[in-house]
Amino acid sequence: MNQENVAIHPKVFEMIIANQSHELLSPEIQMMRSIEQGVYTAVTPSLTHTLLLTPFIQDQPGKAQQLTLLLNHYPNLSMISIDDEAAQFMAFYQARYAANHLDLWDTSTLAIAKISKVDKVYFPSLSNGNKNEIESFKMAEIEDYFEERKKRNNKEEV
Repeated sequence: MNQENVAIHPKVFEMIIANQSHELLSPEIQMMRSIEQGVYTAVTPSLTHTLLLTPFIQDQPGKAQQLTLLLNHYPNLSMISIDDEAAQFMAFYQARYAANHLDLWDTSTLAIAKISKVDKVYFPSLSNGNKNEIESFKMAEIEDYFEERKKRNNKEEV
């Protein structure tokens, strides 16, 4: 079975949880779950390792217990912990949505994509201002995507 490390933006979870039969990710993403606030994981047919985009949970027994239950329920799923740098980027993500600054979104999305463990990133699309679409990019494609968007935005400002 192929292993794929996937980072999933919290906003994508909000969209999917709001509409469980979300067509944009089905059938690739067969099951998604949010474990309390700020802890996310996903299981796909090819996915056995998931990057949990959350600050450390060692000091939060409730979250640790729920993660243990999830891992016991899905024996093929293993947890990849993240480091301080990744946790900071995640906080940056959340700050972007609180403040609604597009430049922060670009910076933090690109930063998450550059974490060496991540093969693919799911995040909300901001193309044409449509925030209800979900985009999936492999890590190598993301820099090109943002470079093109930057050029397009610069042309629109002129």
